[in-house]
Amino acid sequence: MGIVIPPRGPEREVRPLGQHFSLEELYRHVETDLVECVFLRDGRTMWLDELGKLREPGVPWNPRATALLEAAGGNPGDFVVGTVLVTDPGEVE
Repeated sequence: MGIVIPPRGPEREVRPLGQHFSLEELYRHVETDLVECVFLRDGRTMWLDELGKLREPGVPWNPRATALLEAAGGNPGDFVVGTVLVTDPGEVE
């Protein structure tokens, strides 16, 4: 099971259509066509929009995902924009 974390609004749990999340499912949940993975210290993986910060202005900053990035040892001052998907180990093909 994964957790979708939007910039605004509640988080929601999602399940893969099969045994694992496919690349197409990652694209759909993160709302992009190019994902980047960030390994979190607790063993989970955060999937985010690879080009999120380069897209048109107005893509919202995601404070909850940014906090996860900071806790994982991300670069100081870095931030996440847009929706992310957090998965447990082995949940992605």
